[in-house]
Amino acid sequence: MTLAIILSFAVLALLRMPLAFALGLASLVGLVVGGMDLAVLPQRMMHSVDSFPLMAIPLFMLAGELMVAAGILQRLVDFANSLIGRVHGGLAHVAIVAGMVLAAVSGAAVASASALGSSLVPSMRQQYDTGYSSAVVASAA
Repeated sequence: MTLAIILSFAVLALLRMPLAFALGLASLVGLVVGGMDLAVLPQRMMHSVDSFPLMAIPLFMLAGELMVAAGILQRLVDFANSLIGRVHGGLAHVAIVAGMVLAAVSGAAVASASALGSSLVPSMRQQYDTGYSSAVVASAA
């Protein structure tokens, strides 16, 4: 069954199908090959997402958005910019320093990524490639 899932996912990915659809179709192949009863499927799905850490992720994202809306993050970015904004590649360094301070304050990487992503990536797109901007913010969180 595992081999069928991996092979079907690899074939679909090589056919350049979007990854979400490739994962879904590979899972369906695994269900068909594994002979699992489809009546058990909703119960297994609910059991896999019914965990306390997964429940906290949307709340951490809400905390990050509240920090952005309250202006806390903009003050933090201004502070980091005053420290190292003059350095070559300063905006990327500002994102990393702001991520360090925000991680120390909130303690949640998801909240840091949400807050930094919504506030810094739009301004970083003016100077850097979108992929680079996203990678810097993701590593800073």
